[in-house]
Amino acid sequence: MKRRFSAAFLLGIILGLGGETLLLSKTASGNFADNLRKDFRVLFFMPEKSLPQTLLNAQKSVGEIPGTQSSILISPKKALSILQKEDPELAQNLSFLTANPIEPMIEATLNKDGLLSFESWISQAAALQKWTEIRYQPEELKSILRLGLYLRFLTVALTALLCLSSLLLVLGVLFPLIVFSKRSPHKMLELLSLSAKTFGVCLIGVCIGGIFSAAFAWPLGRTVEWWRWPTLLTQAIFILPTALAGAILCVW
Repeated sequence: MKRRFSAAFLLGIILGLGGETLLLSKTASGNFADNLRKDFRVLFFMPEKSLPQTLLNAQKSVGEIPGTQSSILISPKKALSILQKEDPELAQNLSFLTANPIEPMIEATLNKDGLLSFESWISQAAALQKWTEIRYQPEELKSILRLGLYLRFLTVALTALLCLSSLLLVLGVLFPLIVFSKRSPHKMLELLSLSAKTFGVCLIGVCIGGIFSAAFAWPLGRTVEWWRWPTLLTQAIFILPTALAGAILCVW
């Protein structure tokens, strides 16, 4: 009996540590990817003497491309005021010039579909007008796409863990009910009682393992701006099935 409880406790710690690490990684990486997606911009510069209607038509055309989340027309005057907030020193140097050197531009943001099919999106946008220049950050785009693959892997791993836990839970409950319900009700009650005690021990182990994982990640949560902790509901959805699966493994 003691060996079974010790094994359940140790298995719970391992499951809690590994599962919580996956959960923390997925939550934080998802938040980081969202921030990168919101920050990613594509700038389309147009000739300085473009007519106002031409600028508006270009803005509308960019906004109509599938995958575009928003398209904003930024005048040279507005661009200079933004620059004064973000880089006052550079804006002060530009103020010495007789004319504002910044060209009118269209700032576009993309949704997830647009980012995944960026090559097609940028080809369609480039063909709309004779832009003087198109600017974006290729390295930022690569980081977003790589994070997307990483998130898919973490999602698959967590889903597989929960599916395995659910399967073990169903088998662990149905088996004693089917086998012992008619032949030996007393044996069935003993088995269910043992499973409940083992579940309690395994649950404690899972919680301790999760706490250790969260403790290692705590410095990141306090120093990294994009860090986000899993919600209590998410934690409960992960902890309970995992502890039940661990208990059933130890009992059977």
